[in-house]
Amino acid sequence: MIVKTLTFSNVTLFDQLEAMLRAGKQVTDHGREDVIYSQTVLFDDGCQMDIKVVNAETDGGGPWTEGVLFHAPSEGFPAVGEIGCTEVGGSLAGEYIVASGDKKYCVVVERAGKA
Repeated sequence: MIVKTLTFSNVTLFDQLEAMLRAGKQVTDHGREDVIYSQTVLFDDGCQMDIKVVNAETDGGGPWTEGVLFHAPSEGFPAVGEIGCTEVGGSLAGEYIVASGDKKYCVVVERAGKA
């Protein structure tokens, strides 16, 4: 498994995102329609995973998280393309794992310092 760690040094932002997720209510004042937060993590082979907090209606469960893996541009694939994504989650912290062929890509999201 290829593992990268995404550590949030901005603990205020991390705590705000986790609070939004725990509340389970649609966020109406964040200034974006669907993606509340997104961070791209690059792997050494050129693949990349976007870790996202996505807005959703309260009756649909409210905001959720996912990791989306993209392949690197190459001769056979001149543009970045989606390989796959994780299951929807309810917390930003944790592991986001997506398989591609015989490889598994993992991003571990953690908060800096102690809660």
